[in-house]
Amino acid sequence: RLHLASPDPKAVRRNDPNSILRTFKNLSSEKWTYTNVVGALVFVIDRSTDSFIFQIYDLSNYQLRFEYELYYDIEYSMLSAQFHAFEMEDACAGFCFADPEEAK
Repeated sequence: RLHLASPDPKAVRRNDPNSILRTFKNLSSEKWTYTNVVGALVFVIDRSTDSFIFQIYDLSNYQLRFEYELYYDIEYSMLSAQFHAFEMEDACAGFCFADPEEAK
């Protein structure tokens, strides 16, 4: 499951058409917001563009529900055995894994 939080709710850049905050307008720095994005998390290494990408696919219809290209020096944190988080441009994202073994 994908969760989001805003590190600074006052710094909302809703004018950016690519901002995730256009979809999730009520993010808070106080708590995580569940996004209803559930599925298989894929870590893609694209050698043709030298990029690393997180993708979440809905397993009921195989649609891509979330995609984020990782930037150099990203800080990826294990907040618990089942919950990992990282900072994006406009928000913080958290992955809640169903099984702690899958989170490894």
